[in-house]
Amino acid sequence: FAAVGATVVRLPLLACTPPADDAPLRAALAPEDGSATATWTVFTSPNAVDAVCDVWLRATGRPPEEAPALGGRLAAVGPATDARLAMRLRPADLVAPPGREQAFGLLSTLLPQLSDADHVLVPQAADARPTLVDGLRDAGIWCTALVAYDKGLPADAASDARLLFADDGPLGWVTFTSPRIADHFASLFGAAWPVRRASLRAAAIGPVTAAHLAALGIEHVTVAARPTPASLVDAVVGAAREMR
Repeated sequence: FAAVGATVVRLPLLACTPPADDAPLRAALAPEDGSATATWTVFTSPNAVDAVCDVWLRATGRPPEEAPALGGRLAAVGPATDARLAMRLRPADLVAPPGREQAFGLLSTLLPQLSDADHVLVPQAADARPTLVDGLRDAGIWCTALVAYDKGLPADAASDARLLFADDGPLGWVTFTSPRIADHFASLFGAAWPVRRASLRAAAIGPVTAAHLAALGIEHVTVAARPTPASLVDAVVGAAREMR
């Protein structure tokens, strides 16, 4: 956005936190009962990569590559997640191609690689949509979904928002990269949200986030053609030009 001449202000609205109980995840990473470890571990975000590696480090003090479950094949939802895997563990064996809704794209890329002998581990956020896990199970794949992290509102988000948005001023352009971020943004305005949202120019990273913004009462949402930062910038630039 800065490169195309926009004034950019960051407003962090997600703070990743450990799950309330990480025992199921620790047990899946290193089963103590002799049960089989996963043949695939599927990561749907960079946050999931960090959460899994951090849980293992806290529990054992050893590097994540020593976790038995992570010795199988790795799948990533996209290049950002693959980059985090390369940094924290090793590059993914399979990366879903860009250009499709992320969960469906990953599912369609992964299923041809699986058989009924595989066990797929999916560490994910507490509020993860069921698309991927349901799709695997519907195809007859043994799939274990575990909460690896949760997402809360940063402690200083409300005070930051008060500084950014005057009580009666327009909200202007705001980008949204997940439904939870949209929820957190709306919550900052409390009872004033139905009035304040009228001046919002929302840009969504993809159709799922766009649909959630619509459910929050946003009538017009600019949607990126692909779920990438560059595509989101292009979408906003194009929409802004049309408004002139």
